[in-house]
Parts: sequence; structure tokens; C-alpha cells
Amino acid sequence: MEDNYTIMEKLCQKALKEKKLHKKQDYKDRLEYELQIIKDKDFVDYFFIVKDVVDAAREKGIMLGPGRGSSGGSLIAYLLDITQIDPLKFGLYFERFINPARHDNPDADLDFQSSRRDEMFEYLEEKYGKECVARIPSIVKFKPKSALRDLARIEGIPIQEVNLLTKNIPDNLPLEHVLKLKEASIFLNKYPRVAKILPQLLDKIRHTGVHAAACVITPISVDNFFPLEKKGRFFCASFDKDALEDLGFLKLDLLSLKTLDVIDEAIKNINKNGYKTKLPLEPDDPEIYNHIFIPAYTNGVFQFETTNLTDYARKVKIDSFKLLTDTTSIARPGTAASGDAAKYIDRRHGKESVQYIHPSLEPILHDTYGIIVYQEQIMRIVNEVGGLPLSDAEIIRKLISKSKGISALENYRNKFVEGAQNNGVSKDLANKIWDSIKEAGNYSFNLSHAVAYSLISYWCAWLKRYYPREFLAALMRFEEGGMFAAATEELKLMGYKVLDPDVNTSDNRTSINESGDVLIGLEDVDQVGSAAVEEIKRLRPFKSFDDFLDRVEARKVNSRSIKHLIFAGAFEAFGEKEKLYYRIATDEKPRKWTDKEEIMKKYAVIKTSPRQPIINFFDHTAIQATKNNGGLTDIGAVDWESASEEVYIKGIITEIDIKIGYAIMDINDGTGTANVLIPKESLDKYREIFEEGTGTPILIKAHKRAENSRFYLDMLIDLRNELESDSKEYRYLTGETYKYITEQGRSGEALVVSSSYFLSKQNQNRGTRLTLINQDGMFNRMCFDSLQQDIEAGDIIKFQESGYEQVFIKFIDFIYS
Repeated sequence: MEDNYTIMEKLCQKALKEKKLHKKQDYKDRLEYELQIIKDKDFVDYFFIVKDVVDAAREKGIMLGPGRGSSGGSLIAYLLDITQIDPLKFGLYFERFINPARHDNPDADLDFQSSRRDEMFEYLEEKYGKECVARIPSIVKFKPKSALRDLARIEGIPIQEVNLLTKNIPDNLPLEHVLKLKEASIFLNKYPRVAKILPQLLDKIRHTGVHAAACVITPISVDNFFPLEKKGRFFCASFDKDALEDLGFLKLDLLSLKTLDVIDEAIKNINKNGYKTKLPLEPDDPEIYNHIFIPAYTNGVFQFETTNLTDYARKVKIDSFKLLTDTTSIARPGTAASGDAAKYIDRRHGKESVQYIHPSLEPILHDTYGIIVYQEQIMRIVNEVGGLPLSDAEIIRKLISKSKGISALENYRNKFVEGAQNNGVSKDLANKIWDSIKEAGNYSFNLSHAVAYSLISYWCAWLKRYYPREFLAALMRFEEGGMFAAATEELKLMGYKVLDPDVNTSDNRTSINESGDVLIGLEDVDQVGSAAVEEIKRLRPFKSFDDFLDRVEARKVNSRSIKHLIFAGAFEAFGEKEKLYYRIATDEKPRKWTDKEEIMKKYAVIKTSPRQPIINFFDHTAIQATKNNGGLTDIGAVDWESASEEVYIKGIITEIDIKIGYAIMDINDGTGTANVLIPKESLDKYREIFEEGTGTPILIKAHKRAENSRFYLDMLIDLRNELESDSKEYRYLTGETYKYITEQGRSGEALVVSSSYFLSKQNQNRGTRLTLINQDGMFNRMCFDSLQQDIEAGDIIKFQESGYEQVFIKFIDFIYS
């Protein structure tokens, strides 16, 4: 009887032939190398367990990702169909996954479509027995913010006081930084018991939950190894994932990815007509790059849903899979903050020359224009330039990226420098190379993961290019808010019909009907839940509105749900919306709805692209007043390649994400959608509007920032409310304040165009960045004075320049506020 190792070897050799790689010596060598390490470390069974989970998912028809994390570096994982990434083709290292010099267990993370991931947990329980499978806890520890809130509650401190303190404290801000805040000092002096207990609570366990993805499998009942805790329907281990790994237990991470639901649904939509479409594994179709990535037509494309990635796509001009992978990696915060992202783009387009510290780096960094983007490049530099084995290179990579073991890292510096000298690199340059990889190691990315996730991006782009109706309909089925609205808009622009929901024919979520039209689902309507929809589907077809009211159970389909279905057009076949509505709203006096009312009511319950832009119904004095300052700008006409400029835009809020200290919103004006950053002072000033959520018509004055295709909010006007002609906002829009200041013609007075607030790094004093204008033109200054009243756009101030190269000013007084 063959042992598992022999079986694995035969399966891999068979797959090598099937993939037509068996005659390539580098593949044969790599397979032999990996097999030996896996055998020596006794990881054969682990690979078979992971393969079994993957095979089971495919048998169930569950969509999987092509790979995730460092497992893409394993040729054996590729040959066993655990991953769909050829590691040699993309220069991926097995040592990034399993290091021969360490005893860590392998960790092959798996992505499943979100809607069916729980089936895989059930499969593991069936396969190995419920008693041998346990979920792993997530452990939440006290941080300064959570500790302050809990202590305040225990001490009976008014919630208003706590909110004033904590609203501007980021969740993970260290205690030493919190204590430097003036508000914290006042609060803790007032409540000394809180000040005494606070440091003792930090990093203690506050509570535990269930880890979303991780589970542990044991050969016999788990309660033989550790205590268990019941968490809902799950039994949960008492140790967290790191402790379980250190103890040598088998841990699996079954992760969920909603994009895989979208892709799976799109493929099903395509194959309804008898096709047998499969996703491409060779991401080399120029059509995809020319029509999706180069023009940044990436709405709904995985990873490129954000303004940030769309902007990088526009700047990089992605015309190959290599550039696609690079773009998703340089767009990460660390690379962008270091300046390397900007260097990459400039070098890509020949605006800056490519330079190397030493010629030996050119073969390694040539493809990324001399910039270290990936962890694998660090490993290759350590190996090829420093002469250290790849096992050591992976240890160095880990030490740098985890910011641990500084002394051990310095020991490796000496080995690297010595090895580099043996390879003809001078000591000084070897130290420079080491410093460069140490710095880049803090933010360089895992190439294995980047390649796998870029393939998912390519799949989405491929579907959008060749099957846009099926892809965008799938996107609508699994996405909400701004993405849902944008998908309907794209479908209509391409000439496809997007039909309102219908009580007799709609599915729960968006689908494609037998006529090939996109049909919005009943659950896509606000306040219509799954219980109501299942009741409707159980009883249909309905012959009339009366038939519907007579048969549905009011407890499951309440009057609010019915009203919202009326607004959305779900009863269109049964009569006019107003007449149906007043059958339900008997306490209201019947009347005819205007076009504006009908569209607004519909938009309030279902975020689709209406036949006429909603914003066109708002003819407001503020909109008229912008003509004095150049008029409105259409979002669809914005040239992001041009320099920064000030614009006025009208639109409907389609998405709002309020964060600590700032917010981000999307607004749509019927010509396109704009992403707007809302700084803290604007968030505080207009918070009531933002907290209303989506659907509010607004006019904004904002600065366009070409470097990230985003607007920065300076001023906002709610178009539902008229302006007073003597208000600051009205004067600012009409230009009267500018006229007023130029008539004065006195140095030291200026109109505030925009202001933003910040804390200085040295002493945490509050400062103000001001853009000002007077008779001499527009200029920027900073002010560090403590003000009783905030300086805002539209104010006219008197100031005195301090003499530090005319950068800092001293605020004197408001002339007009």
C-alpha cells in the first residue's frame, strides 16, 4: 500500500505532464526541492487536508479564489489545484510559504464566495466529526479609547463628557499620545480614579468573539487538548490562533470574499443560455487592458472599486498583468507615503531616470523601475547580492516587516555586507543596499498575494469587457449603495433595460429575466426584508393590488414595506402610484404627485439611476449665485490630469462614510460620481446633513486634487433650504465678499478661501492652514493662534505676518464673519 508521500509525488508528476511542464528542468528541480522539504517536515498530510477542502468546495459548486497569501509560492500547491498560480512564471518563492530553516506550520489561506463559506465549516464537521473541529476566538484587548469609555460608564461620568474626549481619539492611539492631548489632561485631572486605573487596563482582555475565518482540527475530541466555550452555535477554543499555531495544532483559515459571489453569479448568468464559459487563467488579453484598465473604466472591478486604485490605474496606464499587479501593490498606504509610488509612476512614463545603488540590483529591480515593491525582491537581493540562503532571506524579510528582533536583524546586516563584498560590492554600498531593503521592508508587499488577487481583478475586468450585462447585474445582486447605482447607470448607458422591481416576477435581488432585461429585486427596496419577500414569492402571482392586500400576511409584509414597494414601482401593473399609495396611507389627503416627488420617493427607497438626474429638480439661488464665480462644473467633464483648481459642484449624496476626524462621500450629478474628502472642521460643521445618510441634494465648493482624483470639501450648502441674501455663504457665492475686500485695498486684510485644522507634531498646538485672497491675489499661510471662533471660508480677517519668510501669520480680528 502506497504511503501519502508517494501518492503526492505521483499526483504532482501527473499534473506536471497535464500542464505540459514535465520537460522543463526548472520545474522538475523545483518539484523535487519542495517534495523533499515537505517530506522532511512531515507536512504531507497537511497538503492533503487542504486539497480535500478545495476539492470538496469545487464538487459543491462553490467559487474559490485562485490563491491567497504566500501559498502561491508553492509549485506543489499549484499542481494539486490548491492554487491557480504558477509560481515559477511569476518568480514566487516557496520559502515565503514554508521556510526550511524554521519549524512553523504552513498556513494556506483559502478564499470562498461569501454566501456559501459556512458550508465549508459544515463540511469539516461532517468529515472529521463535530467533536474534532472548533472555531478559534478573536481576542479584543483594552485600548485607551475603549478603556476610557468603560471606566467612565462604571464611574457614572456623564456620557457627553466622555464623547467630547473620545470622539477625536483614534482607536489604536497609544496612551502616551492620548495623555498629551489637552482634553485628556483636563478629564483625567477631574477624575483621578480613572487616571489611576486606566494604565492597568491597557492590553488586558476586554472580551472575546469568534474569529471570522479560523478553525482548528484535532485527531481526537478537541476537549482533550483545551477547554471550550460555547459562542452562539459554535464551540470555541480557549486559545487564540497564534497560541494554537505555537502549540502545533492544525489551523485552517476559510475566508470569504464577496467578489467571488459576483463572479460566480456572472458566470451563471452567462451560462443560462447554454454557454460553458470558463474564467481565463492567462491574463494577457490586450482588449482588457485597452478598454478597462487604461481608461480606468474600473467600477465594480475587484480592488479598483476605490477612488484611490482607480486613480492609480489612470496614472500608471495599465497595459499588462505585470503592471496590474504592480499597481495594486504601490497604491498601498506605506508605499504611497514613502514617495516610492510617485517615483514608480514617473519612471514608468520616463519623467524620471531609473537608478540603482549598484548594478547587481538591476536584474532584480528592473521590472519595477529600480524600486523595491515586493518582499520577494528583498529576499532575492539578500540571496543573490548578499549571498545568504533563501531560508535566511525569509527570516530577514519577516524580521523587517514585523519590526521585531532588532538585534537579530543587525546581526544579519553583518552577514549580508560580508556576502555582498564577496560578490564585488563595496562595504559602503552594501550598507546602503541593506538600509534600502530595511526601509522598504516596512511597506513592501507579498508578491504571491498580489499576483493571486490581481488575477481576480483581471477576471472582473474580463467579465465587464465581454459580458457587461451579466457582470453588472451580478454586481447589483451583491452590492448596495453607490456601487448599485453606478452599475444601473452603466447598464443604461450601454443600452440595456433595467426594470423596476415587480411583485410578480422579481427575485430577492437583481437578476436577468427571460427577455434578457435586468430586473431589480424586491430586497433591493429599502425596508423590504427577506421574510416579506418570501411571503410575496410564496403567494404570487397576484391579479391586482386588492388581491395582494387580501392574501399577504400583514405581520410579514407590513404597510411600510408596501409603501416602499409602491414608491419603487413594484405594483406598476396595477395602477398609478399615487392611487395605490393613498389606499394604504388613509390618514393622508390624496393628491397628484409632481415628477420631482415621484422620482425623489423612488430614489429614497432604491438607489437607481433615474430617467432624469434628481439634482436637476433643484433650481436654487445658491446654484444661480455660482455664476459669479465661473458657474458649476459637471463631474463627468472633470479633467483629472490638469492642475489643482477650485470648483462648484451640485449633486446628490450617494455614499457617506463617517470616520474618526473626517468623512468620505460620493456625490452624483447625473454626469458622473465624485469622491469628496470631508475634513474634520467641515464634518463638525455639516454633521447633521451627513448623518442623514444618502439622498440629500447639495452644492459644494471644493478643491480638485489631481494627484488622487478626489475633491476636498471647503463649503457645503443644503439645496433643500433657501439662503438668506445677507448670509456669509450667499455673499461668498456671489463674490460680494471679494468685492468688499478689494475695495478696502488695505494690506493685512484678506478673504478666507479655505481653511483646515491640524495638530502640530511638536507640541500638539492647533494650527490652521489658510488659503487667502486679497487685491494682490491668492496665497497660503499658516496660523497657530488660539481662536475662540474658527476661521472659515468666507470670513474676512485682519492679520499680521510674523516674518518667517512670510509663512506664519498672527490673527488679529474678524472684519466680517
